[in-house]
Parts: sequence; C-alpha cells; structure tokens
Amino acid sequence: MPLSQKEIKLIKSLQIKKYRKQHNLFVAEGRKLIEDLLESNLKPFKLLTTQPSEAHTYELIDEKTMKTISNLDTPSSHFAVFEIPKLHKFESLKPKRFFALYALQDPGNLGTILRSLDWFGPIPAVILSGTVDPFSQKVVQASMGSIGRVPLVMADCEELNSYIKEEGISLLAAHMTGFPIDQMNAPEKFCIVIGNEGQGLSDFPLIPDQMISIPPSPYSKCESLNASVSAGILAYWLFSASR
Repeated sequence: MPLSQKEIKLIKSLQIKKYRKQHNLFVAEGRKLIEDLLESNLKPFKLLTTQPSEAHTYELIDEKTMKTISNLDTPSSHFAVFEIPKLHKFESLKPKRFFALYALQDPGNLGTILRSLDWFGPIPAVILSGTVDPFSQKVVQASMGSIGRVPLVMADCEELNSYIKEEGISLLAAHMTGFPIDQMNAPEKFCIVIGNEGQGLSDFPLIPDQMISIPPSPYSKCESLNASVSAGILAYWLFSASR
C-alpha cells in the first residue's frame, strides 16, 4: 500500500527538530543501521523498503516515493521511522565516569563521538544545552547505530553541576593547554567535557577541577585535533582507567 500524502508530509517534517520533538519520532536510512536500532529495542513506527523480497518485514514502497522521503544523496533501499526512546535522568542512571558534550554543532562530530563512546563502553553521554539534537538524521547516520546503545542524558549546565557536586565527581575539561593525560592518574569518578568545535569551552559556565590535554608528538606541526578525534582518544583513556 503506497504512503499517503499525509504520511509523506509527516516523514519529511522529521528533518526539523521542532517536529521530531512534537511527534517524538526520528528517521534512519540503510538496512544495517535500521537492524542495529531494532536490535537495541528501539520501537519502529514505520519500516519501508523498495525490495519486494522483504515485504514480509517492511512495508513496500516504490523508488519514486523513496527518493521523495529520503534525505540521502543516494537513497537506500531501506528507510525507517522510530520512536525517540525515553532518555535517562541523572538520578536513575547515576553515571560515575561519563562525557558531557557542550555546544557541539557538527552532527557528524556528535555521531562519531557516540560511536567512540559505544566502542569503549558504552560510556554515558550528557548532551548539554546548545549541542545539536542527537536524533537529527545526520547524527543518527554518523552514529552507525550507536545512538541506540549509548546511554543519553539531556541536561543543562546547572543540572550537570548539581549532579557532580552531589556525587563528588571531578569535572575534567579537554583543552589544548591542559595537563597531559599520559602523566596523570584518572580520578575514581569523573566527567570529561568536550566543547564547541570552533570556540571550545570559552563560554562554558562551570569551573573545571582540572584541564586535560592529549599530548602531541614532539614532531607534530598540527595545531589541534578535531572534536570527535579528541573524544575518541579520551574515551580510550577513560576505558583504560576503568580496567
């Protein structure tokens, strides 16, 4: 049965954060990604395919409709709409070693960071105010399914501050001039903050307990690391400290 114009309009509206929030839905494209999200027990709202052989699991649509609803340059043969899962609260998750992501704007960076946190954990992530919506399609695609496995908390800086003070958690801020991580012992409980791609943590309202950095090679001429690369290295450091 073809999609109605009303259904197509709803699906296309999910590219906008306001409508994702209003309908509590998000989009994913590609069979592998969709299967990963299903394995993570995310609840599907619509499963669509152009492949007749999979019509027993997915709703069959034609390629013209797929091109209409797809947001990819080359549409996949599989498309899904999922319900946004219920996110964690500090008081229920009680994370002791986790990341906080502040004002990250690049969806690809956020998705890649979630993949790293998934690989080395999954390590919980606090999505702070000003950070791109983790359920935007570009984040979901870049996460390669990790969006369904990494525990997420949506919070503002005040909520983060209250939690870390209450739990005695050290706040570590990634910064170029920070103390090299290869020369320090990780605290028992800590939160690593990753800042905005361009401005870093220049306007971050909380005072870190310590600034930390990733030491470069003595021969390196590189000025800095991409936010997602930094987060990946720091995720490994957190993982190593937890063993």
